[in-house]
Amino acid sequence: MNEDNGRGYGCFVMLVSCMALVIAVIALLKWDKPFCGLSGEDYAIATLSALVTFAVGWQIWQFIALKDDIKNVKRLTQEVETLKTELDKRSNLLTQRNLEITNLIDAHSYYQYAENAVMKSACYLNYVKALDLFLKSNISLDYKPLDNTLSGLHDCLDGVIRTYKEDKQRFLEYSDELETLYKSIMDSIHKREQNIEDIRQDVINIRDRRKMLSNIFSRQSSTNSFEEED
Repeated sequence: MNEDNGRGYGCFVMLVSCMALVIAVIALLKWDKPFCGLSGEDYAIATLSALVTFAVGWQIWQFIALKDDIKNVKRLTQEVETLKTELDKRSNLLTQRNLEITNLIDAHSYYQYAENAVMKSACYLNYVKALDLFLKSNISLDYKPLDNTLSGLHDCLDGVIRTYKEDKQRFLEYSDELETLYKSIMDSIHKREQNIEDIRQDVINIRDRRKMLSNIFSRQSSTNSFEEED
């Protein structure tokens, strides 16, 4: 039942109730003699009975209308909850996209740092940071800077063997940070929906080479016998 119908029925009940009350009062005041076998009191009682019937009918109608209103409220509440859920999903998706864009921008920054780095240790560290952020940005696996980053890591490991003592020492100092980045990279790989086994294996190989060189440099450092090559 809509609001206009409810108001219309309410006005009708009020009008009938007033008329019944007026008739009852007139019957009590004016009808001293029976009419059609009924006295004024009888007419008053009958009229008031009709009034009570209308009042009860009105309450029943209101109850039915209230049930309809409750159903409408529940339906609207469900619609609002559904809309809120959809908005939350879109908001989370937008937040995720913004984070991926930020990661991609930062990845390119670290990539450029690596490209311009003089020390092989700094070059390697920045390439690893770039790789971590490239994967977190959810870019396509055939993205050229991603492939260049992997190649750059291999080149850095080749170069760090021939670098000078201080650079090798710095390479060792980065070990803990590099290990943390490696774990982050592997987490990003595992979260990928598509199969990126090739990249995963390449990252493992790079990390194994890095740890092998770190062990060699660590032994050389303990004996103060770093080898430098031209």
